[in-house]
Amino acid sequence: SRNTCEWPTDKNYGYRQGRTRCFRTIFRDPDITTEHTVPGIALMEHFITMFDQEHKEVGFKPRAF
Repeated sequence: SRNTCEWPTDKNYGYRQGRTRCFRTIFRDPDITTEHTVPGIALMEHFITMFDQEHKEVGFKPRAF
C-alpha cells in the first residue's frame, strides 16, 4: 500500500476520522494512536508557546517590581 494521506470523499465520514485515517497511514505502529498523540502534541505546543513568551517577551510585558 502507498504511504500517502488520502482524505475521504464522503462528506458524512467526518474530519476526525479522516485525520485518524491519515495518521495511521504514516505511523503503522498499533500502539501509537491518534487519541493519545493529539493531546500530547497540544500539550507540547502549549509549553513551547509559554517558553517563547517568557524568553522572547512575546505576548506580554515583563513585570515591573
